[in-house]
Amino acid sequence: MSFLKHLGFFNLVRVLIFLGGVFVLNNCVSVKLASTNQQRSTTSEFIPPRSPYKEIQSPYLDRTWKNPNNNTTISYLSDCNNPTDPTLNNILRGLANAIEDVHILDSHKSPYNDRESLRAHLVGRVDGVRTQLKVLIFKKNYCTYILNYAAREDQFAQGEKDFDFFVENFKVP
Repeated sequence: MSFLKHLGFFNLVRVLIFLGGVFVLNNCVSVKLASTNQQRSTTSEFIPPRSPYKEIQSPYLDRTWKNPNNNTTISYLSDCNNPTDPTLNNILRGLANAIEDVHILDSHKSPYNDRESLRAHLVGRVDGVRTQLKVLIFKKNYCTYILNYAAREDQFAQGEKDFDFFVENFKVP
């Protein structure tokens, strides 16, 4: 049974936010959870974030990059052929529910990769630290994709353009 089916999609989304928060907020914390067997996309194409971002490994995310200068992270998660197939709005609600004192500053649907997407900007507390997240959620070819930028609130502006560049160049044929 896949990790997604075992824990449920919303719990995986909580893991995504928690791990993003851990990477953003603390270089020393390591988290070891059960391994995941989810089906991930093999067709996505992208340009990795530029230096100073460095790739870090996470068994729960497809790819993650961290800026060691300010601890901002850019990551993406794909989940393919999931029978639960939650809506874009339900995925965003799952993300928001995983953050303390969350406020959704902006949320809107727009075309992306020839599909409808949901873009959102959230602010709240992750592990007690004020954090901002920018996410883009879309579905294509039986896969759900979550592109994510996470930063401490006072560092958010420093990497936002890097995330925008990543999103602009992320393609699913």
